[in-house]
Amino acid sequence: MRVDFCGYSGDCTIHGQIDLPASRLSDALNREPQLVVHDVVLRSLEQPSEMSAGDQAFDIADLFAVEAPVPAGDEQRRIRTVRELLRVEAGPYVIYGEMHSLPGIGGLRTFHARRGMVPMTQCQAIFERHGRLEVVATPFLLVNSRLVDHVDVATPEQYGEEVETRAAAALGAKQQASDAVA
Repeated sequence: MRVDFCGYSGDCTIHGQIDLPASRLSDALNREPQLVVHDVVLRSLEQPSEMSAGDQAFDIADLFAVEAPVPAGDEQRRIRTVRELLRVEAGPYVIYGEMHSLPGIGGLRTFHARRGMVPMTQCQAIFERHGRLEVVATPFLLVNSRLVDHVDVATPEQYGEEVETRAAAALGAKQQASDAVA
C-alpha cells in the first residue's frame, strides 16, 4: 500500500509516495539506510521552484524529519503514556510536537534516550520557504535525533509567540528587500 510522504531535508522538502512497510514506519526507517520515494517532487527552500524527479532513493540519515500518514498501531500493544510538548531545532526547521513517555519519565528524557527516527504527534513544523514563513501541521512526524541541534520542553504560548515573531521577521525582511529594489 502506498501512502503520501513528505521529507524535510536541508535545502528542500521532498514530496511523493512511499510503500508502507509491514512493520511500524519508525522501525523500518531506523533499520534501512535508504527510503525509496515514488513520484518525487522537490520543493526548494531557497527558490520558488519545484522539480519532478520520478522515483528516487534518499538516505534517511540526510532527512531532518519524515511525515507520512500511517494507520494507528495495534491497540493491544499500546501502553499508557503521558504527552509533553517539546520544541526541537533541526537544521532549518523548528518542530513543536508531543513526545509520549511513560508516567514519571518525561518527554525530554524519553527523546534523548531514543536513537534514529523519533516519533512525535500533534506536530507543527516551522521553516522558511524562499523568504516566507511556513507552518505545517501534521498529526505524526518522525524526527531524526541524529540531526537535532537542540530540544527542550515547550508551552503552547511559546509556540504562538515564536510563530508571530518569525512571521514578523520574515515580513520585515521581505519589506526591506522590496524597499531596496524600489
